[in-house]
Amino acid sequence: MKKKSTSVSFTTLWISTLLLGCVSVSPHENFKNALYANIGYKLKDIQPGWARDLDLIDTLSLPNGNTEYRYLSIFPGPCRYMFEVDPSTSKIVGARFEGNETDCVIYP
Repeated sequence: MKKKSTSVSFTTLWISTLLLGCVSVSPHENFKNALYANIGYKLKDIQPGWARDLDLIDTLSLPNGNTEYRYLSIFPGPCRYMFEVDPSTSKIVGARFEGNETDCVIYP
């Protein structure tokens, strides 16, 4: 009988840990994780919603020969994010953003 109680307690602890892990990421951290997850992919193949023509505000030729694509998201506030793309491969080699923790968010 004692063994069943220990098993139930372990299961409860395990489930609680999983649930806390899901909610412990802030919306801003979630944004950054999603942004940086696009590195290594071609710009046309990244997660939906990140490289929409509607959100593209500028392109910039960088001194290293790469191109920076600049996007603006206005929900919930102004957040600019950029992808640095190697033109020889069309792959994203870097990503960055400009905005604060309440504007550059993805709610988990």
